Amino acid sequence: MSAASHKLSGLLYDEVSFSLLNRVRRFLKAKELRDGKVQDWNKVLSDPHDTRYEDVDIEKCREYVTLLNLRNWTKLGERYVTEQIYVHTKMMIVDDLFALVGSANINDRSLLGSRDSEIAVLVADSAMEKHNIDGSGHVKVTRKFARNLRQEVWKKLFGITGNVRPAHQLMGAIDQPANPANWKAIQKVADANRDLYEAAFDFIPRGKSTIGQNKSQFASIWPRWDKASNKLAGPMPFNDEFWATPQHDGDGAQQLTAVKGFIVSLPIDWTRNENNNLGFATSLVAENMPGNGVDAAEDESTIAMNSDARAKGDNA
Repeated sequence: MSAASHKLSGLLYDEVSFSLLNRVRRFLKAKELRDGKVQDWNKVLSDPHDTRYEDVDIEKCREYVTLLNLRNWTKLGERYVTEQIYVHTKMMIVDDLFALVGSANINDRSLLGSRDSEIAVLVADSAMEKHNIDGSGHVKVTRKFARNLRQEVWKKLFGITGNVRPAHQLMGAIDQPANPANWKAIQKVADANRDLYEAAFDFIPRGKSTIGQNKSQFASIWPRWDKASNKLAGPMPFNDEFWATPQHDGDGAQQLTAVKGFIVSLPIDWTRNENNNLGFATSLVAENMPGNGVDAAEDESTIAMNSDARAKGDNA
């Protein structure tokens, strides 16, 4: 491995070890070590090579962080299909007081100030209100714009707006977003939705594999790859035959009507421990098929030349 590759590998390792969830695990471990009178307890908070946090069960993070996807399904003819709902808007609402809307992602590229150029607007209107947002019985000051915006967004995500398989059991969460019981209710609905989707479709991102002897392992970015036989156990979406037949489980698909709203628990174990970094640009290995206005013969010739060049490089 080259020096550059070692450096890249180190940067990726540091980013993963200080991801949102791993930072929570680091703080939980730091508290455990401090309570146990371990002198260097604070080292686990900042040292990328201090891996003591790894024995903290990642499920403990759910007390502090809830990560959700958005997903929908429908039936086309005789086929059930699903797709992740991709929303590119960035928005943060804090304590029903502040609304931050803009282009910045919550990562170092956007927030360090020296990388990507971003813009955002912070809305803190003067229309003050008082609400019991945490279920404690004590009212807290909120702002009308931030609170109304969050409530309308959550109604949409929970399927209540538009009456799309509405999760009416989450109305309490819309009113009291800081109530721990309501967060557990959101997690319960999202977990149930995840299980329903995974039972109906085996090719969507998931935590555990469904293929052959891989079922005790984390799911791969190639969900139908059977490690035991070292080949695909079924077609992938980039295979023509994938679209020739229905790609759903009959019994599982019948249960999709039980899905509530659009929220699904994020499959945080998907591709865990799997290195999918090619180390070079995807365009060097991708074969671009002929498109509109491109001469097919010329394009095929280019593909053949590139393939031949790669073959020569492999034999060098």
